[in-house]
Amino acid sequence: AELGCAEAQSDLGQACMGGHGVTQSFTDALRWTTLAAEQGGRRAMHNVGAQLMHAAQMQYGAIDIPGKSPIPRVLRWARRAAALGELRAAGEVVQLEENIRATCSHCRKQASASKVMAICSKCKAAAYCSKDCQNANWKAGHKKDCVDTAEPLNLIG
Repeated sequence: AELGCAEAQSDLGQACMGGHGVTQSFTDALRWTTLAAEQGGRRAMHNVGAQLMHAAQMQYGAIDIPGKSPIPRVLRWARRAAALGELRAAGEVVQLEENIRATCSHCRKQASASKVMAICSKCKAAAYCSKDCQNANWKAGHKKDCVDTAEPLNLIG
């Protein structure tokens, strides 16, 4: 892994996540898995998303807190993995995008046939029922979470 082998980095990341043969460390898991993902490992890209979701859930008790949400980065990695043929990631992209479009990211109002949510044009991982909700959510922390889908992928976003 230290020599740059993406498969070894991905495997070490998974071992660190579960504490299998190494000390369990979410930080090390994310570091190693991200290194593998940045080299184009589609399985690692999928796993980075899972690790980000797990870390947010463990640290904050939720994944959708503005300013602490991993969802834009998760979706960004999943989209990249899906584009490279990772079928599990493709399924997750569909599920996440459906969930995003169903509810306003700020006020939690449900979408309906008469009310289609507007999607964040930068990350495409947040939806809003109004411009007021979009502005309020941006100020509440989405500006920290939002990642440009056109930018090179990295963990920091």
